Amino acid sequence: MKKLLVFVLCSSLLLVSCQTYQANRLAEQGYEHMQGQNFDASSVLFAKASTKDAKNHTYRYNYLLSLFLQGHYDEVIVQSEEAFETFPFNLSFLLIQAQSYAEKQEYEKALVTYNRLFKLDPASYETQASVMEQALLWKEYETAKDLALGLVNQKAYEKKALGVLSEIAGDDTWYALALAYVTKEKQSQSQQ
Repeated sequence: MKKLLVFVLCSSLLLVSCQTYQANRLAEQGYEHMQGQNFDASSVLFAKASTKDAKNHTYRYNYLLSLFLQGHYDEVIVQSEEAFETFPFNLSFLLIQAQSYAEKQEYEKALVTYNRLFKLDPASYETQASVMEQALLWKEYETAKDLALGLVNQKAYEKKALGVLSEIAGDDTWYALALAYVTKEKQSQSQQ
């Protein structure tokens, strides 16, 4: 009985390690195709790798990225939500979902998804600054203003934030004056 148990245990371990090895090989091929911009082939390979190793969030993300790069935005939106439910620690699934909505010009849905991301990662200042500028282009002024007000206290983003706020509020506001002051201050610091 013990021999049978040991045999079953060893067989199970061998099967799992074999599947992990196969998943790694498929993913390596997927990366090669992705670098060669053959996104159709890379999506197939990452899908297979993800099936072989369902616990690997990176394979799943790269599969979605391959689909995104092919323009399959609807599929990415649905599957990124499922992936985020499975891997809630990987916020990249929300990011690619928001980008898919933006590519479809569904800006309100994109902003809702970005807000989910920002609630989970309030220190994602670089992404917030990028979305702030996009929101301004999309004429989503309230969102752009809210993001700018949050970023104005972050030294690295204050100039961008003040620029957005002065563009929304107008040139004769204190935002424009503050932007002029910050710009002059940075110029004088760089000259010293």
